[in-house]
Amino acid sequence: MKNHAHDSIGCCCSDKVHQEIANRFFIANEKTDQLITFYKRKIVDSIDTVREEDRLTFFNLSPHADRKVIRAEVITKLEDFQLEKESGESVPYHVIERDILDPGLIDRQIVHYGNYEPFYKYTIEIQLALPALSYDTLFVALEQSADQSEVAATTEIEAENITTSLYEVTVNPNGTIDLVDRRTGQAFEGLLLLEDSADDGDEYDYSPLLGDQPISSHSSRPTIKRADSRWGTRLTVSHDLKVPYNLEERKNGHSSSHVKVTLELDFIHDEPVIGLVVSVDNVANDHRLRIHLPTTLQSQVSFSDHQFGEIKRPFIDDALQVWEKEDWDERPDGIFPMLSYVGVKDNETNHGLGIITNSSREFEVIPNPSPTIAITLFRSVDVLGKEELVRRPGRPSGIKLPTLDSQMLGTYAFEFGFTMLRPEDELSSIAKRYLTPFVTYNKIPHDAMRLNPTGLRLKAASHLFSLTDNGLLMSTLKKAEQVDGLILRVYNPTDQVIPLSFESGLPDHLFEVDLNEEGSKDVRSAIQQNIYFVKPNQLKTILMK
Repeated sequence: MKNHAHDSIGCCCSDKVHQEIANRFFIANEKTDQLITFYKRKIVDSIDTVREEDRLTFFNLSPHADRKVIRAEVITKLEDFQLEKESGESVPYHVIERDILDPGLIDRQIVHYGNYEPFYKYTIEIQLALPALSYDTLFVALEQSADQSEVAATTEIEAENITTSLYEVTVNPNGTIDLVDRRTGQAFEGLLLLEDSADDGDEYDYSPLLGDQPISSHSSRPTIKRADSRWGTRLTVSHDLKVPYNLEERKNGHSSSHVKVTLELDFIHDEPVIGLVVSVDNVANDHRLRIHLPTTLQSQVSFSDHQFGEIKRPFIDDALQVWEKEDWDERPDGIFPMLSYVGVKDNETNHGLGIITNSSREFEVIPNPSPTIAITLFRSVDVLGKEELVRRPGRPSGIKLPTLDSQMLGTYAFEFGFTMLRPEDELSSIAKRYLTPFVTYNKIPHDAMRLNPTGLRLKAASHLFSLTDNGLLMSTLKKAEQVDGLILRVYNPTDQVIPLSFESGLPDHLFEVDLNEEGSKDVRSAIQQNIYFVKPNQLKTILMK
């Protein structure tokens, strides 16, 4: 929050201010990433084991046990290797890619002393089960079976079916997919249609261009490729959409520009969330690019998350009938923000569709002919404030200052996931699990920066505690600021009262404190008896000793 200037949290600033804010975030992210790497290294360096090989350590940062398919990097001088547990048991993996690294990129002292033998960087796929809040270590040993060393092959297709344990997927020639949930029979067709429309708005608000005809990928014939691995399939769909260069071309019905869009979908055999990364190379101006996920659900409301809970909104605001008559400043369209997810469920069956985001956070549910969730990838405009918009008549919302950087020219990547929902599924829990991936640290003998020994002797695998997976979400686990202990913060995004309870590792002392970590209400007995309740949209902070 301290990185932002006035209005910049809504992306409403001059180009110079946005450049300064971006630089602040770059520095903050770099410090954070390096600090995380530092502590991962301290843990892995402190593992006391008789094994002398390089290490690949996996961390589960969730308070629940989980099994995931992970993509990880292994840097080694071995041309063939296998991953082993400390006991010597081999763990299967699949090589996605292998690159040769100059040793000077690892540590310049290596080449300084005349050693030019290259390193290999492997991108691998591996499936592991980890306890809650834990780490586990594999060792990079010499030799491996032939099937592990083969790099995954990519094949070009026109249309094809993909089957996982949960879904039947039909890939259509235009790059959309039809999806059937094998557990329930629920089916949706034409998912992932691209829509490009004019944006006659400003940094504050989207506004359509009167008479505009949106361009879609319905008639597109993209390049479609698939790569199969041991645990799933990656589908790559590459579009080249012909679009107008600016608003003038749209008004005149011309299209002299292109937007290249690549969708990478990951179908993991036993994973309910389908991973999606959308990469865009934008060279056009004054437009909005969205991705559509149409449904056949009977519903009038969406649900999405805010800071510590969930909010339901109608697709169409009743005020649309009166906003002009009552002289509102802005038309109340159904374009809304989300933090990490948005979903729609059927009124009768309670089946549904959910979208999870780790990037763009704007959506609209288009009600007709049936609910279609439209996710905004980006908006491209050239002015801070603009007057007389279709959606906001009258004065500019901000000053009329050119902001050419807001045309979003260049290459961008957007990360999402989407999933079919059963009646018992809580999208909040699914999104939290998906957005909390296992992280890794690859320990090799060469370190560009030397560290003093920690003096600790850690096991090759360890875990802290486990919470009952009942719908409560953990937002924070950190060291206490004033005393010796840990701070656990949980919140309830559901519409039910839920107890906080531990599956394992119940601490000796548990105290409820406020957000300033003050107060000392003893709640261990209530938590142990499963009667310490968290209300809907409520958060609780617990000091653990």
